[in-house]
Parts: sequence; structure tokens; C-alpha cells
Amino acid sequence: LESKEGFDLELCVAVVEGKTPFGRSYTGFCSTYLSSIIPRGNDGNGPFVGPDIVRLWIHPGSFSKLPLDISKDETISHRCFNTPVMCIGAGTGIAPLRSLLMEREARRLAKVGNASFANTNGHNDSCISNNQQDEKDNILVFGSRKKSMDFYYESNWDELINNQSLRLVPAFSQDQKHKLYVQRALREADGGSGALIVHHILERNGAVYIAGGSKM
Repeated sequence: LESKEGFDLELCVAVVEGKTPFGRSYTGFCSTYLSSIIPRGNDGNGPFVGPDIVRLWIHPGSFSKLPLDISKDETISHRCFNTPVMCIGAGTGIAPLRSLLMEREARRLAKVGNASFANTNGHNDSCISNNQQDEKDNILVFGSRKKSMDFYYESNWDELINNQSLRLVPAFSQDQKHKLYVQRALREADGGSGALIVHHILERNGAVYIAGGSKM
């Protein structure tokens, strides 16, 4: 969505479809409407304006408390933030988590830029690591049905992984014989018994954000 000021707002929406216990088909009211509108944009042949206008409002929530304080501990070169973050999401619940991770990445890149300038003056304060084994500032546990169909924002995650700023723990439930959901993927990571989240919370004093269905 694009406002008059040119600000972009991205939505990740799955159209709800199903059947009631009595066999009656139904679709989600809001998701079906959003999938049917003609947006404003540019299709390569020039700008166009769709006939539909969507009015919305944003309520502040707990995500406004995202830890963004930059670490001043120069003994750990690959750490940028005082508080590491773990995001756990399934399906389109990945959308708000993406905004948190991209905000932290923007802060990290700002620090890297400042550090590059400082390095020319004899200082070494960069949160860049070439070691794959280093603990990352951000951990994403993401689940969906199939990697080939539902791996939302895959290019974003690849970029963050290449930048050594994200660890991804995927759970694609239908890509193997046994069902694999985010709960199991998180429990079995790093040797099982919930070692990853225990270490993240108790030893690293990390924050955890969860977004997805109420049954997740």
C-alpha cells in the first residue's frame, strides 16, 4: 500500500478457505476482500491507480519494546546488540517478525558503517563475523507447509544469513514423512531438550517474539 507521502506498507495475507463440520464452504471475509482489490502501483507500463481504497489504523503493541541498544562490549566482535532476539513464527505470522529483524539489521548496518569510518582512524569496532559458529544476534524459527511454496521472504533471510546476522531454524511440515512444526524444530535444535531456547533465555538473557495462529 502506498500513501500520498510515498510510504510503503507491505502485507502478507493468506486467503482463508475451508469447510464447516456440515460441509459448507466458506472463505475469510477480510482476506478475500484484500485479495480482490486492485492496488496502486506500477506494472512496467506506467503507474496505475486501482479503484479500491483500504482504510486502516495501527494499534501499538509489545513489539514497540524491541531491543535496539547497540553493544559497547568490544571484546565480542560479532555482537552488535546488548540483547539477542529469537523470533518464532508460522505462516503469514512471519510478517511482523520480519519487520523486527529488518529494523535490527538497519541498526546493525548503521553501526558497521560507523565502524568502517572509525577503523580508518585506528579503531576496531565492527560487528562483522566470518565465523559460521559464532552466536548470532538474531534467531528465526519459521514454519510453513512446503519450502517450495510457503517460504515467505526467503531472499531476505538468505541476505541476513550471508551477512552473518541471522540464524534460521526452519520447519516445513510437509517436506518429509513425519510432521515437523516450529515447536519440534525448536525443541530439537542444538542437541534437543530445548537447549537452544534455554541457552538463549537463561544464558544470553535474550528476548523472544512469537507471531502466528492461536493454536501454534
